[in-house]
Amino acid sequence: MHDTHSNQQQPRFHCRHIFTDGLRCGSFCLRGEEFCYYHHNSRRPVPIQEIQHRKLHREEFRLPNLEDRSAIQHAITEVLQRIAANEIDPRRAGLLLYGLQIASLNLPKPDPYAKPATMVEEVVEDPTFGPIAPRAENREEPKKKSVMEQLLEDLDRDFPDDPPSRPPTADSPSSTLYALSTA
Repeated sequence: MHDTHSNQQQPRFHCRHIFTDGLRCGSFCLRGEEFCYYHHNSRRPVPIQEIQHRKLHREEFRLPNLEDRSAIQHAITEVLQRIAANEIDPRRAGLLLYGLQIASLNLPKPDPYAKPATMVEEVVEDPTFGPIAPRAENREEPKKKSVMEQLLEDLDRDFPDDPPSRPPTADSPSSTLYALSTA
C-alpha cells in the first residue's frame, strides 16, 4: 500500500526576477528563497556605504544584467548615448561595446516554436531587492499517462510477486499486445 501523503509535494514557486523586456524568469525558486539560482546570486543588495562612495567619486553609469536580448540592446543604447554626449572615454566605450558584442553572441538563438513567456502585469516593490514580480506558484499540469502505461502499472500493482513471463511467440494472440507494451 502506498501512503497518499508522501505523493503530495510542497508548492513550487517561480523566480520573481523581471527581465528588461518585462518578461518574468521562468525558473523555479530555490527552497525558501524568492529567486532562482542565477538571480539569487546576482541580486544581492550592495552595501549602502559602497553606494555612497561610488556616488561621490563619479557619475552613476549602470548597465542592466546582460541576460537577454532586450537587456543587451538597452546597454548598447546607454553606451551610444554616452558617446554622443561625450560623457565616456572612447577607449572605455569601445571595450564596453566589444563586451556587449560578445554577450550577444553568447546568447542562445531564439526558438521559434517555444511557448511564449508570460509578461509581468504587476510589480511588487521590495525594500531589499527593489521592483520584483509577485509570487507565482507553478500551475503546470503533470503529464498524463497513456492507457498502456496505466494498464502496466495496474498489472504491477495487482501482481507484484509474479515472476516475469517469457515473451509470447510470434504466432500467439498476445504477441501484438506485448510488442505494443515494450515499444
